[in-house]
Amino acid sequence: MNKETGITAPDITLLKFIAKELDITVEELLDGKVENKARKINVKIFISILCILSILILMFTFLVNEKKESVYIIYSKDKSFSFRGHIMIGKENSILSLNDFKLLDLELDKKVNYFKLELKNSENIIAEYYCDNFGNESELYLSKILDDVYLELIDTYKNETVIIDKELINSLSLYLEYLEIDGTLNKSNLLIEIGKQN
Repeated sequence: MNKETGITAPDITLLKFIAKELDITVEELLDGKVENKARKINVKIFISILCILSILILMFTFLVNEKKESVYIIYSKDKSFSFRGHIMIGKENSILSLNDFKLLDLELDKKVNYFKLELKNSENIIAEYYCDNFGNESELYLSKILDDVYLELIDTYKNETVIIDKELINSLSLYLEYLEIDGTLNKSNLLIEIGKQN
């Protein structure tokens, strides 16, 4: 404050708050010139629309291109066991995964010495899961083993034998075998349903 005239200078620390309230920059407040905000917003909108269009064009090009993929859903039709998975078949490779195995019939939840699960096509065993509990003191129940099962297969078509293709999908079967601790051997072909997703 000037003692002779009684005039005070504006507090410089308030400039940020004033500019924020006016929705302008401190420079614009000091210069007295405000840039056209509408022009900045229009440029941002234009760039956003351009990016979205570019992404859509790339997606369309990818989908129309030669790399078409077919996706199939695999799920259980079995009354005692459930599972699910996917098969993706592309031009250069295919991928199969089966997981989320559950025991539906709890009367079958017994202690087991070994467990074997095989995924087969009409020609070969294409994926398998094996668990052996012989000699271990820990007790394995069938439901616990099923919780850990995950089958995955990636076929790159580099070998001469094609494991998964559209013709072999309908021949897939899932074979289950387990030996209970009392010596009872159980064998079962689990019912599979395959549906096309796209």
